[in-house]
Amino acid sequence: MNQALYEIREELRLCESMLMGWAEEHEGDVTEFPLNEELNKIELSLEKKALGIGVWIKNLLSESQMIAEEKKSLYKRETAANNKASRLKAYLQRHIPVGIKLSNSRCTIGWRKSSQVSIDCEPEKLPKEYQSVRIEANKTAMKQDLKSGVEMDFARLETKHNIQIK
Repeated sequence: MNQALYEIREELRLCESMLMGWAEEHEGDVTEFPLNEELNKIELSLEKKALGIGVWIKNLLSESQMIAEEKKSLYKRETAANNKASRLKAYLQRHIPVGIKLSNSRCTIGWRKSSQVSIDCEPEKLPKEYQSVRIEANKTAMKQDLKSGVEMDFARLETKHNIQIK
């Protein structure tokens, strides 16, 4: 990471560098990187190692947030470009007669036939063989009922302990 917001111990920075190298060699996939083994090699007290890893996590989360913001910006630009292209395509569809083909060395404009199903009624009124249904568990309702004491054979409320780094 080019811009470290928090000071990371040199031993952990070396591990981070190895992880980044692995990611570059494996197209970003770090699932096979022996992270536990590398962290266990670092000879620091548990407290220093844990706090150093906590700082590393804060750096990664900060980087992730910057990437997410850039992704939003790029998504907006992508959407704008797609919308402009769609409007221009619609303009050409309105103004070029069907069947006319235009081309030069950089572009070809032509027509192709396609078919699409248009439904003239509400989906509920279609015969059953033409309907699709998606069933999902309503975990929110189950959690509320389990918390209020309702017993269920098919679900249980689990208590989890999640680490927090601030």
